[in-house]
Amino acid sequence: MPALPKLRVAALERLAAQLRYEPPAAARRQLPAAERLATELDPSQTYPEDFVVFRITGFRPEIENPEMIVGEALLSDLSAFVERLCASGQIELEEILEGDAPPAPEHEDGRPSTTWLTVGELCDKWDVSRKTIERYRRQGLIARRARQDAGRQRLLFAESAVERFEARRADKVAAAGRFSRLDDDLERRILKRAKRYRTRLRCSLNGAAERIAMRYGRSHEAVRTVLQRHDATARRPIFPGRGPLSDHERKIAARAMDRGVDASQIAARLGRSKASIYRVWNERRAERLHEIGLGPDPDQQDTPEIDERILTKPRVTTALNTPTPRSLAVVLALPKTTSRAELTAQRQQAEAAHALMLRARAGIESLARFNPAPHDLDRIETDLRWIGLLWRELVIAELPAMLRTVGARLEREPTSVPPRALASLLERAIDGVIEGVRSHDPARGGTLAARIGVEVDRATLAWSRAEGERFTSRESRGLAAVRTDPAQVPMPEWEQRLTPWARYLRDDRRARAHLDSLEEPQRTIIESRMGWGGQRPRTTEELGDDLNMPVAHITRIERDAMRTLRRIARQTDDARDESAAS
Repeated sequence: MPALPKLRVAALERLAAQLRYEPPAAARRQLPAAERLATELDPSQTYPEDFVVFRITGFRPEIENPEMIVGEALLSDLSAFVERLCASGQIELEEILEGDAPPAPEHEDGRPSTTWLTVGELCDKWDVSRKTIERYRRQGLIARRARQDAGRQRLLFAESAVERFEARRADKVAAAGRFSRLDDDLERRILKRAKRYRTRLRCSLNGAAERIAMRYGRSHEAVRTVLQRHDATARRPIFPGRGPLSDHERKIAARAMDRGVDASQIAARLGRSKASIYRVWNERRAERLHEIGLGPDPDQQDTPEIDERILTKPRVTTALNTPTPRSLAVVLALPKTTSRAELTAQRQQAEAAHALMLRARAGIESLARFNPAPHDLDRIETDLRWIGLLWRELVIAELPAMLRTVGARLEREPTSVPPRALASLLERAIDGVIEGVRSHDPARGGTLAARIGVEVDRATLAWSRAEGERFTSRESRGLAAVRTDPAQVPMPEWEQRLTPWARYLRDDRRARAHLDSLEEPQRTIIESRMGWGGQRPRTTEELGDDLNMPVAHITRIERDAMRTLRRIARQTDDARDESAAS
């Protein structure tokens, strides 16, 4: 099953996350609304976030500082959002073809749209390639994703949506249909003219490509590709010396660095210097930090001063390795009441997490766009790891209270709910705990337990209305009289959902399981950097001072250790798969 396309507009991504657990009927109601919105947007205008949410869901949210979204960016993401609604609504291919699915947007003259085109049919209609259709989808051409037999999926385009897009971008569609590939004779003429421009006018590769593109009526990128391809293999290139790394090369370099490949190997592969590879990687790290969406706190004009004493409390810097409960029985065995000392520790952890979040936000906002300082990136990433460990402790501590809140809302013990339904209920309830932990601000008053109680109660109510009615109604209590064995109910995997930045920071649980395979000093450095030993995470500068090592040496050992752990994890997984297959 192909993956759903990514959402790049933060407001739509937040809305998609909120609608993740909605029932299929709700997604089907929202599907035509999202498609109608796409037909009415002006790419040059801006739209507030609450307006977009209202047009899609029919619910007018109270957002104090709604994000303003450019219409062009909104159009580029609506097709991906509509596909998510199709997946949530469980839209089948037969439904669309037989007219049983939610109706598509009407034609301009008000006629209902009953004709649907596949990707291949649309390619034939416009005489374009599939890549061009993909590009058009990012420009506002809306498609529905329908399920077929054997888990296959197909994209379908409503005739009315095709007509509207064709009318709005008639010139581009016509130009794409007239496009033809460069033949050998034209390529020879392009290369000949490029040599002349280089010799007589001293043009750069891009400058020559721009002139030649205008002369022959071709795109600048097509001519540039011809010149680059020639120079990559020619003994005497027309334009000696390489320019900046291309987007493709930057992605290759960043991905290889993430996987622990040595920078010198990447530099040799791309024909660049090690410094340029590290610069690309640092810029990609900065981009990811911006992408996680921390941003400035809308309720605070200036970043308040952080009391560093908050970050030195014993329960903030140590004992951050409480085992994660893997079954409901383990959660039920946790203490039912919280001592005063534990309440104090939780308050300190919540205050420290909030202070670290403020520091991370300020650090992200101050990052240089180009060639950011490595020590600034490391400080921010270390703070985010620390926040994740503190939040994790708070979630685990609140799991017993979560079960009490669930039981109070259902007016029955959670273990009286059938296993499959209980798994869904626990997943929603834990999402409520996560939301409470992440949104709690100690500076605004109120307790963490109260905040979490509200979120868990809301999540339980939503589950009860969506899918738990037949298990919670008074008339059906006799049907669920069999008590579920808590030891047989696994707790949902929630640690990756707790921190949206976990995958960016390479906090791989599979690698962590093989930590004992490392030798010193690799093990000490990895434990200290990731906070896997129960202590707070440390920056490379802090570790360098403690171990009397250069920062570059610490970084190299860390990368080698992570590469070793991932290799062992892959080998273990492969061996397990082979054993299961045999």
